[in-house]
Amino acid sequence: MTNERIRKDGIKKGTQTQKMMTFRADMDVLEVLQQVKNKGRLINDLIRNWGRTHREPIVDYAPEENDIPMSDE
Repeated sequence: MTNERIRKDGIKKGTQTQKMMTFRADMDVLEVLQQVKNKGRLINDLIRNWGRTHREPIVDYAPEENDIPMSDE
């Protein structure tokens, strides 16, 4: 078995598609993550799937149409 790097489809060489992040995980979550070989892939897939079902349309109101007081009021 070779350990060959596999690129995402359609990504040009040298293009950045990821950003390193750190976060705190609950202890019970760590127990689950310790059983997973590719933790980053699991986290990315879970968040991507969650985002597909929890998207709300972004509504951008003009400042005078919302109830937020302006600094000059």
